[in-house]
Amino acid sequence: MGKKHVDQIPKENPGGAEAESTAEESGGQWIEGLVWRNMEKKGGDGCSWLRRKRAQTILAKRRKDNGTSACNGFEEEGVMIAAASEAIWDDKGACGRMYKVRCIGGTNQGVSNPCRGGGSVVVKIVDLCPAPGCRGTIDLSQEAFAMIADPNEGKINIKFTQ
Repeated sequence: MGKKHVDQIPKENPGGAEAESTAEESGGQWIEGLVWRNMEKKGGDGCSWLRRKRAQTILAKRRKDNGTSACNGFEEEGVMIAAASEAIWDDKGACGRMYKVRCIGGTNQGVSNPCRGGGSVVVKIVDLCPAPGCRGTIDLSQEAFAMIADPNEGKINIKFTQ
């Protein structure tokens, strides 16, 4: 039961891979990023992300955390959840926000093309993922990650919109 949120959107992620900004918009306001799949189910009431007019690259990852969620303690929120780094966190303002997340490619750390069919998944922000481990990241639950990408990848590039 882990969670992450976006505190800062750095030009470089903690692992050293560079992030690039894009100005692509399609329909909604998509933000491009990188997702990890280490988050486990955790309670919380979810959160929404910062609204941005152009797409930006972020890092998202998944982690294991057996504590309470920063949004709603031990409250059960299902399995389609995520945690945001402080860049998205907005002093708990992100709690409860729903984000549509789509895989756009791999990070060359495992499976060469981890995306599954170009679909997307809607997740609720239920927790904060603090720095230094979660600078500019989003942490998807294992179930949410598996809906859009091969779970063996662990980290993917994404686009997301609120």
